[in-house]
Amino acid sequence: MPEVLEGRELFRQSCALCHGLDAEGKSGVAASLVGNPTLAESSDAELAELIRGGLQATDPRNDTGVPMPPRGSRPKLTDDQISKVIAYLRSLG
Repeated sequence: MPEVLEGRELFRQSCALCHGLDAEGKSGVAASLVGNPTLAESSDAELAELIRGGLQATDPRNDTGVPMPPRGSRPKLTDDQISKVIAYLRSLG
């Protein structure tokens, strides 16, 4: 499970500011990713595309009205690192 542990650290560096340290979300800023329907219903490839491209405030999946920046505002986040973040998110259940 080193991939999940590395994914957790990458998540905390790239996504936790908005989604919270344990992906529990922050009211009015970003949704919880724990038990999130988009996470549950999307393939890894779809999630990777979402992380790479971000999420506009007007996207129907966005219930906060706050845009999600591409790659968590870390332009150098690689596809391999994104895969590890996804592995971590999948481990949350």
